[in-house]
Amino acid sequence: MAKGQFRDVDELRSVMDALFTILAHDPRIGPALRDADVAQRFEFTDLDAVLDVAPTGPDEAAAVRWEWGGAPPWEPVVTMRMRSDVANRFWQGKLNPVFAVATGKIKTSGDVRRATSLGPVLQPAHARYRELLGERGLDHLLV
Repeated sequence: MAKGQFRDVDELRSVMDALFTILAHDPRIGPALRDADVAQRFEFTDLDAVLDVAPTGPDEAAAVRWEWGGAPPWEPVVTMRMRSDVANRFWQGKLNPVFAVATGKIKTSGDVRRATSLGPVLQPAHARYRELLGERGLDHLLV
């Protein structure tokens, strides 16, 4: 297994669930994600997994919600298809998403412009993601 690759879909799901739990409750990132109002679909092509993420209502404690499987009760604004190692590099802040789209590492559909508005919102998430990997002893994912 190459450095930066998830071992399997269970590891991907565990890490992404932990990440979105952190982001949903972060006092700075969570409200910014909610306010951006961009429902997203992530298709991890190498592990045949689909993660849908959407903002919640203002009265809910968590700022975002997510579901696995590709059949959420909301429509994604944008869909991003990529290998899980590409997503891992993105979440660590080691991949420029605009360049990744231009080179075909990330394939998109939907309102990509709205998704790019999340860049500044997600900037602090990169450090949180790297901390998460370190805390869980997932050094094979660090790039």
